[in-house]
Amino acid sequence: MLVIFAVILILGTRPIIEEYFTGKFARLIKDYSLDVGDHVEVMGIKGYIIKQSSMGLIIRSSRNELIYVPYTLVLKNVIRKVPPTEGIEVRIPFKVPKDGLLIDDLRKELTDYMEKLGIEDPHVDVAAIEDRYVELIARGSYKDLRTIDDVRYSVLNKAFELSMELGKRYSVRSNE
Repeated sequence: MLVIFAVILILGTRPIIEEYFTGKFARLIKDYSLDVGDHVEVMGIKGYIIKQSSMGLIIRSSRNELIYVPYTLVLKNVIRKVPPTEGIEVRIPFKVPKDGLLIDDLRKELTDYMEKLGIEDPHVDVAAIEDRYVELIARGSYKDLRTIDDVRYSVLNKAFELSMELGKRYSVRSNE
């Protein structure tokens, strides 16, 4: 009876033991070295490591969600560790009314604004041309994933403000 209980106990705790020793093993190997603050991508989950427990990693996503990733998933899947110097590509698509003067001014002013926000190599490109609208995409490289959503919303807000401001400016000129 004692032997059966021991077998059941060992089989029941196998996943816990596996996670624990996988974590210990992963920390010993330099190639798998992950530290708190690293930006990682595992199985489509992107975010910053905020804690290393004995059983896995706790990652904070860009949506401010806490995600638990067991060490066995870390070792069995492709991990992408983004160095802080590399940065994350920011891509912000939006549409504006089809008006050549408005689009050129909007692209210039929005590129300047993105540079002030700390987006490296900012540029606004034409992504598609429709009947009444032009789809633009603002892009560049940003180094802090923790504030990337704020930057995206700020750029979209500025694009809206600029399109309204420039639209008024050009409608006044055309009425004169």
